[in-house]
Amino acid sequence: MELRVLSRLMKMINSNSLEEANKALYAVSALIRNNLTSQELFYAEAGGWMLQVDYLRFIIMLILF
Repeated sequence: MELRVLSRLMKMINSNSLEEANKALYAVSALIRNNLTSQELFYAEAGGWMLQVDYLRFIIMLILF
């Protein structure tokens, strides 16, 4: 986590590219799974809010495309 990978991936989740956003979300989930320190960093960077917003964005994109 010294390289701020989690922070960079969380920014990539907001990409306009659905493929890039999905890959970044998958990578974030792999990083924080069973890792309490990473989970704390995730929530410190508004991860909970981001999941709600991205879930809604994903549903809208499915409907539109």
